[in-house]
Amino acid sequence: MCGNDKRIQDPTVHGRQFGQNSIGAPWTSRRPHGIYFVGASAMSIKPSPFWSCGSPDRDLLRQNSPVVAPILLGMMICNARLGLVITGVEAYGGEDDEASHAHRGPSVRNASMFKDGGTLYVYLSYGIHKCVNVVTGAVFSGQAVLVRSGVLVSFGGQPDKFGEAFGDLQPVCGPGRVGRSLGAELSDDGSDLLCDGRWKLIDTREAVGIDGVPFLASARVGISRARDLPWAFQVDRSKIEANIYRLEHG
Repeated sequence: MCGNDKRIQDPTVHGRQFGQNSIGAPWTSRRPHGIYFVGASAMSIKPSPFWSCGSPDRDLLRQNSPVVAPILLGMMICNARLGLVITGVEAYGGEDDEASHAHRGPSVRNASMFKDGGTLYVYLSYGIHKCVNVVTGAVFSGQAVLVRSGVLVSFGGQPDKFGEAFGDLQPVCGPGRVGRSLGAELSDDGSDLLCDGRWKLIDTREAVGIDGVPFLASARVGISRARDLPWAFQVDRSKIEANIYRLEHG
């Protein structure tokens, strides 16, 4: 069931089913599908420590964007190839927020912002960058949270592109780099992050120990209006990286 399915769905990696080990034989015990880490060898497959984490409840994401934004810190947004633990976000309101794409109402470009909380909103910035957002609020409220930074913690298809050694943690800063690292495309816009599909939002907050990491609220950047609102939120990325490293290596 969408929004309540506790599995991370991704049927294959390197052409093999997740139900098989590195030589194609079945696992000795049945395990859910999940994000898998790829080691230094392309044939070395290890279950991610996040495989048992589920999606957040949709009602959690139906709250207003300034409420949801800090809640997203420590969650993982992922697609069929890789995942990013979120460490920095910015909240954008509906038509009452002059800095929001929804300020002038629905359009072809911002249509996804007016969908239900938990929808993926991807837009093109400066004709180059594909920026990743999590839609919040109820249907027609026009709110979203921009993902500004994170830690790339898993990869499934191209290990040589993100680092060959198992456990490499790749810091990603800036919304353009976030979109590029996650392989975001404009065709992904409107995807449901809580249903089985290429994109998923996974509640990994407990796994990465986010409760022990304070966050900082500040003004949003790169905007010309409503610059005084403290709707940008970030955590100390180094502490998240240390927690993930301990999680991976025990």
